[in-house]
Amino acid sequence: MKPQALALLASLRDDLPDDALDRLRAEVRAHLESLQNAQRSSELVAVDLAELLCVRLEVLLEAAHALPSAHRAGVVGAARYFISDDDAVPDHHALTGLDDDVFVFNTVARELGRLDLLISE
Repeated sequence: MKPQALALLASLRDDLPDDALDRLRAEVRAHLESLQNAQRSSELVAVDLAELLCVRLEVLLEAAHALPSAHRAGVVGAARYFISDDDAVPDHHALTGLDDDVFVFNTVARELGRLDLLISE
């Protein structure tokens, strides 16, 4: 899972202008809402983890405009990974569906030196 997740993260990295970062933040929030809706039919969707990921991604997306291009691209990659339907483990896949998303988020948070945002796996 980890090599596949890192390969997809690499393909999703991109430096975006501020208005596109705002749209991406809205997409992150919309993905969380879709997972919350999915939990209504399957208790096994890890909504608590999705909410934590969403909040921490929003923190990074808010700060992204002030980051160097390479770091901003990492934040974009992590956010795109979270909203992607084609990640290593589908987000709607029981309790483990967000494990790869957490791994990717933590990878980017470490790159940025934001150890305060790490999510326990």
